[in-house]
Formats: sequence, structure tokens, C-alpha cells
Amino acid sequence: MREYKIIKKDVLSEGIIDSAYNDLLSNKWQFVVFDSGDRLSVLTKEKSLFDIDDLDEFLAMAESDIYYKTECVGAIPNISQNDTNMYWKYIDEYASMIEKTTYGGRYLFGCVAVKTDSGFVTTVRGKDNLQECAFVYYVNHNDYKVLASDRKATLNAPLLHYLFEKNPQLKVIVHLNGEFGENLPTMQYAFPGTVRDSIRDVSTSFNIEYHGVFYLFNKYGEKI
Repeated sequence: MREYKIIKKDVLSEGIIDSAYNDLLSNKWQFVVFDSGDRLSVLTKEKSLFDIDDLDEFLAMAESDIYYKTECVGAIPNISQNDTNMYWKYIDEYASMIEKTTYGGRYLFGCVAVKTDSGFVTTVRGKDNLQECAFVYYVNHNDYKVLASDRKATLNAPLLHYLFEKNPQLKVIVHLNGEFGENLPTMQYAFPGTVRDSIRDVSTSFNIEYHGVFYLFNKYGEKI
């Protein structure tokens, strides 16, 4: 399991949460646990805050998580003009929603992915702008390896790949961090980049609790 921090605070204020969140990002902690004596809360990289009932149980679950690793193999391959145009169309359409919140004073969370003949193009990891992209050739869900271009793709890459593989009609995925779609199924939270977060049996747009919405579109731009 990656590192985490337990902070004992009787009362949580916005300032305490913001300070702990900045420390989480700078120290690359997986999460922060706030212990107020009669309440346990978890702060995640997505800046979600939720209560847990049992610390030992939560830590055991986090300890058991399996993370995917990325292997970068070279430059982005040639992508058809139609797929390129489609990618930047969705980036432009959702940029204002992705860029409206800057995490840790720098990072943008959320992603766009477009399926191509040889994989999918998507946003990069640790991004501070939407003008850079990465390419994912394949994700091996048995060896937990992401085969990417010259840049690491979004941490959601294993989930994106799994959705594309399981839904042949799926062409585009848009994930908005901290936004939730109405009347959509909501799935249980798991840390992004883990097997628990990536292997999800879903064929329509959906929410992940404490994380955000994943909108799925077919090649005609129709929301699935």
C-alpha cells in the first residue's frame, strides 16, 4: 500500500482540509485519515471527503489494492483525422468543466478518451493543461500493465480500456471529477488506478461515488 497520513483533529475546518490536501499531493500520500475521536473521515486525491466506520478494515482494504503500472514505449502513433478531430471536439466541449477547479493550485482532474483502431487517445497524468495527450495501446488486466506512448496516460486508463473492451459501441468517454450525472447508476468508490476501480461491469454512463461522472458516447455522439 502507498503511504498515508493520520491526522487527529477534533474539528475539521476548510483550512485544515485544504492544508492536509496540499500535503497529500506534495508528499504523494494515497489518502489522509482525519480522526476526531468519534468520527473517521478519509480525504482522497480527488479531494473527496467521506466517513468510514472502521479504520483497520479500511486500511486492510487499501493494503489489498492492486495498482496498474505503465510502460511507455514511444511516440503517439498516427491517428485518423476523424479520431483526432473528435478528441479535440470533446476536449473543447468539456474544457470549461474540467478547468473550473484546479487541485493543489496546479492540477486538472477529469479526462477525455476516444477509441481508435489501435487503442485510445486520452489526457495525460498529472496535467496542468488540456493541450497534451497520451495514447494507450493496450492494458493487460492479468498482469496489471498499461502500455502507453511517450507519456503516462490518465490514472483512469485501465478503467477506460476496460469500458472500451466491454462495450463495442462505445467511442468516447468523458470523465468529470467532482461532477455527478442525475438519474445515472452510482458505483462504489475505489482508488483510481486499482483493479477495484477498473473492473466495472457497466454499459451505460455512470457515477462513481465521491469521485465523479463517466459519460459514455457512441460514434454518433449519442450518450449511452
